[in-house]
Amino acid sequence: MSNSTLFPLWKLPQSVWAKFRRLSLGKRLVAVAAALCLAGGTVFSAVVAVQANLNDELFLNQAAETLRSIIGQEAVNWTEYTVYTWNHRIRKLFRGKPGRENPVVAARLEWPLADALSHGAASDRPANIEPLVGFPVLQGEGQWNHVNGSQGLWITRVRPNAQEEWEYATLVAIDPQKLKLTFVPGTIAEEPDLSRIPPEVFPSLVAAFNGGFRGHHLDVGMRKNGAVYKPLRDGLASIILTDDVLIRKWDPSVSASYPSADVRQNLRLLLENGKYHPPFSSKEHLDFPTYRTGLGITADHRWLIFAGGGGLEPNELAVALRLASCSTAVHLDQNRGNVFFETVKRGKSGPTFIGIEPALHHDKSTRFLTGSVRDFFYVTERPKVG
Repeated sequence: MSNSTLFPLWKLPQSVWAKFRRLSLGKRLVAVAAALCLAGGTVFSAVVAVQANLNDELFLNQAAETLRSIIGQEAVNWTEYTVYTWNHRIRKLFRGKPGRENPVVAARLEWPLADALSHGAASDRPANIEPLVGFPVLQGEGQWNHVNGSQGLWITRVRPNAQEEWEYATLVAIDPQKLKLTFVPGTIAEEPDLSRIPPEVFPSLVAAFNGGFRGHHLDVGMRKNGAVYKPLRDGLASIILTDDVLIRKWDPSVSASYPSADVRQNLRLLLENGKYHPPFSSKEHLDFPTYRTGLGITADHRWLIFAGGGGLEPNELAVALRLASCSTAVHLDQNRGNVFFETVKRGKSGPTFIGIEPALHHDKSTRFLTGSVRDFFYVTERPKVG
């Protein structure tokens, strides 16, 4: 876990404090109310999560969005860092016994969408993961299970911190030989067809998952169908979509190699040649324990790996991806309400979205069909050869 120190309110950057003082009285009151909601929601969500076997921080995320529009990104980063860190610490006080003896852990470690362990050929699924030492191995931990309804999705869970028996990451392996990834930029494109999943792909639709930070939160690049919606920046982690999927650090040579490919940039590379790189600077205060997601590619380029979970710091997300043999990876979005991985149940009336687990389900998943403000990715089956 990170050893970052929580600094007190009076050390908040002077520029932010000065901005707060320039607000009208009404806006000051709203800002203070939103901050109090964040603080109160910390204790409330921690207690409710344990008592009801939930892990819901959606309320905190919504309060943060309100606060962001009033006092700005820098102040919200600091507030989120403090609130989510203490939220994580408070949760640990209520957890009771570790392992499967505790009903909270048992409920979170079940496999609601997975078949029995696959007995298929090893080439058809990723290699099983050796769990970290430090506590007893749970049934099915690190073993890949086939996801219902798809020939190219596999799921497992791992605990990426040998000191934290409670926290786990869900891993989804995507077979790029059978499945294709497509990027949807959202309403930033100002074109309805670029903010939703087009109906013509419904018969082959398999899954959808979240994109990265929104453009007004961080200065990241975005390109779709040759149109640049946010300038591409050198040095940033970039998901490059051609017929294949690549994750590279953007630079002039990469730009020249892929002049028209769809690109979604987000932060710095989380993993590069298997080595962890902090995606945030220390001044951004975004490395607190929270729901996080990432996307990686295995060293042999055979599998695309999605990782997500609650109570994770960036280094733990990186460990989860590295356990799945990823050599290159990018941090996607974070905080409850922004992260999801939805599988698809096809029907005559259209697709129905089902979260790979409750923590990675979006309550408003119909937005993928009607129009999404945020960008996301969807997965479709490739046409069968022969």
